[in-house]
Amino acid sequence: MGFFDWFKNSDDFERGTLHEMMPKYQFKLPRLRNVKDNITKSIEGKWVGTSFQDHYYYNEKTNLPYNPSIDYVSKFNEVLGADYRSIDAIESIKQTPFFDNKIFKFRKEIVTKKYTIEINEIEAGLFEFLMGNISKEIFIRTYFWHYEKGHEFFEKANLFCETKEIQEQTNRFLIGTEEPTSNFLLTKEDDFYILKDGYELGLDGLKLKENSPTFTPFDSGGNVMLKTLKNNTEAAIQQLSDDKLVMHSARDTNFILDSGGIISENVKWVISMCATELSRVREKATTQINVEGDYVDDRDTIVKDSVISRSNVGPGVKSKAEQIKEIKDLHDSGAIDDDEFKQMKKEILGK
Repeated sequence: MGFFDWFKNSDDFERGTLHEMMPKYQFKLPRLRNVKDNITKSIEGKWVGTSFQDHYYYNEKTNLPYNPSIDYVSKFNEVLGADYRSIDAIESIKQTPFFDNKIFKFRKEIVTKKYTIEINEIEAGLFEFLMGNISKEIFIRTYFWHYEKGHEFFEKANLFCETKEIQEQTNRFLIGTEEPTSNFLLTKEDDFYILKDGYELGLDGLKLKENSPTFTPFDSGGNVMLKTLKNNTEAAIQQLSDDKLVMHSARDTNFILDSGGIISENVKWVISMCATELSRVREKATTQINVEGDYVDDRDTIVKDSVISRSNVGPGVKSKAEQIKEIKDLHDSGAIDDDEFKQMKKEILGK
């Protein structure tokens, strides 16, 4: 029996198929890891790290029944980004099962994200936690889609398809795009720093916005409206050393998109619990040189010269491998950027 044979009866589909493939969301405190060194520095500061995550999506997309009072030519152009310039095109679509139909989708993706985090102490035991991330890679591991009515027709006609290839095109636009920075709070609880928001802590002036039960504009033209039903991000952070954290996190999100009053989508998104190691971003040392009473910031020159000069010493001092490891550590900590790292590596290798 093929996968799509499961959907010949829509009642069977509703009772158990794609939505049952979504994992049950859970977050629990992990086991403590061994602390590497005596910790002498606060958790405050800037941190970066890369995370490998399992993302699960379930989507019920409803094409609402045909409404003769709606200008579908304009709506389709606005919402779908398609070029439907005539009533004839809409009349043709009316002959298909497009209206009053549902599309069910499920996918599992492996996503590589780069996190940039800043932690600032507000008062004793309470920290502001700013978290931003960029998707570096998105790999679709599992993908299914199906129309409630007329699926075979849409596949054969290649019309309004929601295939894996279409999703991969969408993902390519997401790679490299930075998500808006999220602002949370951290509280110290035994060996972990636990992610909280102001509502949980009851702190006036530090409360995050509650999920809105009403639709709010999603784009500048107001063509897409967003209603957030659930948006839970949980995390527990352990400090392993002065310059290393491990963040255990998970996410559970459910929202509804209304597109121009003709299409409605209910989206569920779960990020399974994962661990991300974060390294402290070291600020570049500043060296000031007094030149006739004026101070000159020679930081970049000092960073380059201090490493490059060592790359030219004889083999009796440090091997090339040791020198490359040293500048890689500087690069990983954020003390030097990509271009500086490449230039230093070239000089060490004599290229």
